Amino acid sequence: MNCPICNAINLDEREKYKEFTLFHCNNCDVYFWYPLKHPGQKFYETSELHEIKGEKKLQWRHKQFLKDPVLKSGKFLDIGCGTGEFLNEVKNLGIDVWGTDIAPRQINFAKERYGFKNIFVNTLTEFVKSRPYKFDAISFFEVLEHLDNPKEFIANVKEILNPSGLIIFSVPNTERVGMGKEPEETPPNHLFRWTKKSITNFLKQENFDILKIVEQPFSKDFFFTTGFFSMGLANRIKKETIKNSVIDKRDKNIKLSIVSCLASVKNSVLVPISYILAIFPRMLGYKYWDLYVVAQLKE
Repeated sequence: MNCPICNAINLDEREKYKEFTLFHCNNCDVYFWYPLKHPGQKFYETSELHEIKGEKKLQWRHKQFLKDPVLKSGKFLDIGCGTGEFLNEVKNLGIDVWGTDIAPRQINFAKERYGFKNIFVNTLTEFVKSRPYKFDAISFFEVLEHLDNPKEFIANVKEILNPSGLIIFSVPNTERVGMGKEPEETPPNHLFRWTKKSITNFLKQENFDILKIVEQPFSKDFFFTTGFFSMGLANRIKKETIKNSVIDKRDKNIKLSIVSCLASVKNSVLVPISYILAIFPRMLGYKYWDLYVVAQLKE
């Protein structure tokens, strides 16, 4: 078997998960789960990992772009635009925004909330075939780790990117604290794991100059995402009451309201504590979730 990124054969077996095996390439430093099987649109429509939970806050990766926009005007495409919060902020900068996502419920939510016209339910391959024009910048946050063929994805991106055009994206940082403890890091959700070195190797191979790679500093969110402070009480009671057909709708709502209230109280106490606990790992240079990357296509 060869590495799906650099084609090398120098691979190490690292982990097992159900029918999947995690391999590490000693040549380009990428990690990938084999067999590489993308779960398809239905998974992203139904998985709780991608559940719509009302208005979402902008993530660290989005704020990196917004505090230092690498594009001031022109045509901008966000691949995997989800529910559109980031795309709406980019639109407010006066940029011509476009979006695509494979999940209809995400696109419908974005259209209803923000009134977007140029966002579509498409795979990137379908979008490339239907759009003859090109973009000045293309973003794809938290996308590469989900793909079964990143090389094909980047080839499609280059098809609709102007000469010297920019790509802006993020991937989970494999070298972060607590890596591998989160449920989303396993297949079929995530198929690749990226490091700063593997991203650098991949982009150079694909004819990009790297302008910026930023590692997200250690964050208070670590304590909630890894489960130290996040008990998932509201979600657990919701699942239990829905499964139990004996409990009527009113009782379900009462139980859920009580647990949600307790969860809010818990957060009001633990969030300040998590800020304090995060100070020392941050001072020591520990990294958390994302790698944020800006690169430019060579002419």
